Amino acid sequence: MSLANLTHPNPSILGPGALALALWLVIPLTWPGASQALGFTVAFCGSYLALVGRRCYGLFRGGRAAFQSWTAVWPVAGIVVVLIGVLLWKQDIIWCQRVISVQMGILSVTHLLRLRLADDADTEWLWGPLRRPERHRLFSAGTVLLSLMTVLLNETMIRFTSPADWMVAWAISPVVLHYANVFMIHIAVLSDESLSQ
Repeated sequence: MSLANLTHPNPSILGPGALALALWLVIPLTWPGASQALGFTVAFCGSYLALVGRRCYGLFRGGRAAFQSWTAVWPVAGIVVVLIGVLLWKQDIIWCQRVISVQMGILSVTHLLRLRLADDADTEWLWGPLRRPERHRLFSAGTVLLSLMTVLLNETMIRFTSPADWMVAWAISPVVLHYANVFMIHIAVLSDESLSQ
């Protein structure tokens, strides 16, 4: 996959968000007795499962070695299944919303650890354009900043918006985060090229 291919519109990006909104609207119609918490939890879990599945499939199609073996996929699947089971059992809107803050917090810590000076062995598994240590460190720095901003925005929305407004924001977030990720990759590549000249 080339760097230019990342910017092409991909209809599958819209899938998890569309599923979230569809479930959020359909559940009250088909199940009038369902509570708002149950409808929210089912809509969130369904879309989250679709989002993780799409991401893992993308890594598999991209040739990432970590996702070429079922032995590597099973732990990811197990964690997601347990998480979905806990959320469906609790049926708590706040628990669902906080999953995003926790996930982005873990992502920021992971990329903070990668800000050290990487060598070729550390970046051998990475996708082509980010395999250079300098580019990977720039990308990690941008990811840390984006993750912390996402946590701040999510916690603000939890505090000040309704579940319906949060669900709409959650539905469009995969598209926004995808293109933010593409933008950071471009910045990392271009910055490294300018420093190399």
